[in-house]
Amino acid sequence: MSHVNQRQQCAAAALRGDFPKQQDSWSCGHRLVLAFQYLLSSLVDGCWPPAMPASEFSDEAIRDFCDGPEEREEPEDEEDRPLVKKPRLDSSGAAAAPKPAAAESKADGNPAPQKRRKLSQKEQDEVDAQKGRELFTAKKMSYEKHFQSAHHSEKQPVGKGHWRVFLLALARDQRLTCKTCSSLRDMVLLPEPSESSQRSQQLVPQDTETAYSGKGRPRTGQDGKRLQPWLEQHRPGIYRPVRGSWFFCEWCQKEVNFHRPGLSGLKYLRDHENSKGHQDPALPRCSVVAAVAGKDCQGILVGSGQCDGLDRLEDSLRVWVSHGLIQCTTTDPLDPAYSFQVSWLENQLVVKSRYCKPAEGSPCKHCTKVAGSRNLAKEIIHWSSRIAMVEYCKVITLGTDQEKRLACDALVQKDCYLTKEGRRDIDTLLAIDNDIAAVGHVKRILESIPKSRLTTRLSSWMAVHVRTLLRSGPALPQERASLRILSESFAESILSGEVLREDVCLASKVLAGDLTSDSVVRCLIHSFLQKQDKVRRGVADRLCTSKHVDEHTMQEILCTLGNSRETRQLLAHFGVTLGGKVSVQFENSLLPNFFVPNRSLDTMRSAVQALLPSTTARILGRWGLFNKLQQRNLAPSAPTIAGTRSWFLAVDETYWRANWELISGLRGEMENGRDFHCLPDVGVPDDSNLSKMTLDIIACCSYSLRQPWHLAMIPMPQGQNQKGIMQFRILDMVLHCISQETPHLPIGIATDAGACNKLTQDFLLGEEVPKAVIEDTRFFSRCESHNLDFLQYVTWGYRSIDGRPLVGSLDALHTLKRYSYHHNSCQRTIYWGSYFTDLSAMLAEGLPVKAYALADVQSDDASFQRLNPRYLQDSWSEVGAHVYVMISCLISLCTEGSEKISLPGRFRAATCAYGMLLLGLWAVRRRFDKEWTRWYLPIQTLRHLAAICTQQMALCIVVPDTCTVLGNKFQEKVAEYHYGSLKAPYRGVPSIRDAIVGGQLLRTKQLKNRQLPQPGKPCGRLTKAQAQALSK
Repeated sequence: MSHVNQRQQCAAAALRGDFPKQQDSWSCGHRLVLAFQYLLSSLVDGCWPPAMPASEFSDEAIRDFCDGPEEREEPEDEEDRPLVKKPRLDSSGAAAAPKPAAAESKADGNPAPQKRRKLSQKEQDEVDAQKGRELFTAKKMSYEKHFQSAHHSEKQPVGKGHWRVFLLALARDQRLTCKTCSSLRDMVLLPEPSESSQRSQQLVPQDTETAYSGKGRPRTGQDGKRLQPWLEQHRPGIYRPVRGSWFFCEWCQKEVNFHRPGLSGLKYLRDHENSKGHQDPALPRCSVVAAVAGKDCQGILVGSGQCDGLDRLEDSLRVWVSHGLIQCTTTDPLDPAYSFQVSWLENQLVVKSRYCKPAEGSPCKHCTKVAGSRNLAKEIIHWSSRIAMVEYCKVITLGTDQEKRLACDALVQKDCYLTKEGRRDIDTLLAIDNDIAAVGHVKRILESIPKSRLTTRLSSWMAVHVRTLLRSGPALPQERASLRILSESFAESILSGEVLREDVCLASKVLAGDLTSDSVVRCLIHSFLQKQDKVRRGVADRLCTSKHVDEHTMQEILCTLGNSRETRQLLAHFGVTLGGKVSVQFENSLLPNFFVPNRSLDTMRSAVQALLPSTTARILGRWGLFNKLQQRNLAPSAPTIAGTRSWFLAVDETYWRANWELISGLRGEMENGRDFHCLPDVGVPDDSNLSKMTLDIIACCSYSLRQPWHLAMIPMPQGQNQKGIMQFRILDMVLHCISQETPHLPIGIATDAGACNKLTQDFLLGEEVPKAVIEDTRFFSRCESHNLDFLQYVTWGYRSIDGRPLVGSLDALHTLKRYSYHHNSCQRTIYWGSYFTDLSAMLAEGLPVKAYALADVQSDDASFQRLNPRYLQDSWSEVGAHVYVMISCLISLCTEGSEKISLPGRFRAATCAYGMLLLGLWAVRRRFDKEWTRWYLPIQTLRHLAAICTQQMALCIVVPDTCTVLGNKFQEKVAEYHYGSLKAPYRGVPSIRDAIVGGQLLRTKQLKNRQLPQPGKPCGRLTKAQAQALSK
């Protein structure tokens, strides 16, 4: 206290206050803050020493302090607003103290309101982007229909972040460099037509006397002067109105925001015009010549004495104009070297400025400044000297000695040589004695220009004049003299009209061998000349020929132009005929003919033979090549090359684009009356015969996802029933042909859970098939049915032929996707025993909302997320969800996750999942009786899950000891990967023709690949006794 007394010069003493006892261990700091706040309030109020009442530090006061100040609600109407601020209630000590003067302010007892946290740049960008998106959608506009479509129609690229930049500029009303985005922004921000018309009627004053131009806001009933009429009067043709305070500057070629629609925007107008990139409208008057009043500007006439500096370079300017005014890209549009224009007036050149103002007189100050500019003179000297150097190099490479001397004298007599810049470049060239070195010097000067600065005109000029210099080396003096005489003779013939210049150029290119680079052009020209020769000899028949059309040229013409009637008529004008029948042949003994092989048994057998090693050995054995290729590990092989049954057939369907192409995508059916795989000879084909979907049968390894082999591709009719029977018969034909060629049959057939695959899967599970379906089959009719009845509650089994088992495989990913969908749909609530399944609690653990809400029911990732156990909770309401995830894990353990699992582990997982599915069905039917379908999985999904378990149990028991069959490879998903490889070379949706070409391309790549998949160890199999023991 002594320190306080010394500093404040007062007699202060520490007194003990009557405070309530603190009952907790955390409010000491709060009490200190309340005490200090009350002390300051008492000091301002003039009440000293403070009374420190106990009510200020009670538990209720501390809780009010923790809750913070209450927000004051703003009154809705003006009448509700208080006229006088209510005074704060004084404390008991302050009530007895004298009041301060009225001028002194009273402290507020409430703490100061918390300041609003300033958003970071990233957060502010997110807020603005959302605001721009709301503005865009408020106009009923979308990203795909308006933004992407507008950029596509204008051929403008949409790079990364382009959409976000547009949204930020839309929200902040900023300038955009993209013209398409600028027009879209104006469409969004411009008011509605009715609103804008009403606004324009309000903004335009009816009487000029009522317009207010003073300071501050306009008075009542008066409108302020607008900026747009002022610009039209004082800046005509410079600023074009866009919307509101936005204008387009014609000189800068960009949008400018003046921020004010009234004359207060003149401040921003001056800031823009004082910027570096804008040309000041008040250009300084040139001292060369004065403007002629009362006459429109006609420009500067070169050689008339109006500009002495330009008159001295008249010849150089004429040379530059004759070569097209070649220049590099513009660095500064306002620079006179890039802002001039040249025209002809009779036989004289006229130089004008791009910003010429004819009304200012002739010549105007803009044209005068451009003509007298030093930068324009340097540009004329620069390019005219280089043109003269190139012409000199042409003479020293092809001209005679006398022509060289004349060219040297002419070079030093040019007006550009009289300048310092031109003399320096020309003297450097003339100092080089070697002709080759001189040409190389000139070529290096011009070819060293950066590619980014080359214009189209300059590039074309260099290709004609510079890059052709010294292509074949310098000629001998005798050759130069002969060339000069020949050139003069040709020149005289061309001038007299006897020989056209174009014919001479064409003949020179033909002699130079340019036709050999393109076989199609060579074929067309030679055929045309041969046709003209026949016409001159009087031949009237067979004017066209196919003599110059080889196989490669024919394929090139067909792939480029097609094989239509119009193409043949066009080729007939050139004298080319393609013959009677033209087709692209894919028939090769090493390539399978997989497109519609079911049209005959021989066709199907040839498609099968291309996959089997025995047939491949017979084909290559005719030339003795198979043994040599096999020694080098180059022999083409299919999955059966190892001589085992470690392969299977994957059956799937996919969609293509339906159209008429070189290889048509037509229906393929076994009936002759509806077999349209070959295009009939009709004028207009029927589009109803087109097919968008194909049934594909693919041979795949059972131990690797690599190298699937396309066996059959059959276009399927759209909207027709009984596709399952058609698929069953095609599979029968395929397996019959395989059994005729090799004893190593595939281990089984893999499909998805589609309706057309039900007949095939039921047959492979050992169920009875209608007699009308199976009696006409060659392979399936000889198969025997085997049931796994030695396992408890298992009624299904597998098929076999001649003791060789044939097992089905239902795709686990496709089935589990349905399994997770039914657990999360709103159509049913699934019970497992006494526990219902509710996945909403998984949201609290991080399950994505899109996966929970079934935003994409076909998404594999979303189904995997719904089956992920990391989102489960240890709660009584999650028991059903735990059972739901456990069953999916058991099914995955014997299918997709079975590669590192032992054989007993796979079998035990399959039997457990099978038993839990049946147990859940029994419990639900017992509890809900006839209403059980509302509280359990659909019967079809339950059958699919039980079929997967049965098939995996059969694989563990009946697979031969020499086979390697993995549960995650023996799946229909291999066909999906194969479709991705077929469609990879194409953009968009490919057609069936593209599928055939892509299939053959993939086949040849597989034949070229030497790294074949290596089979692992045989999986082995369980005995019946072991299986019974594991199933209990």
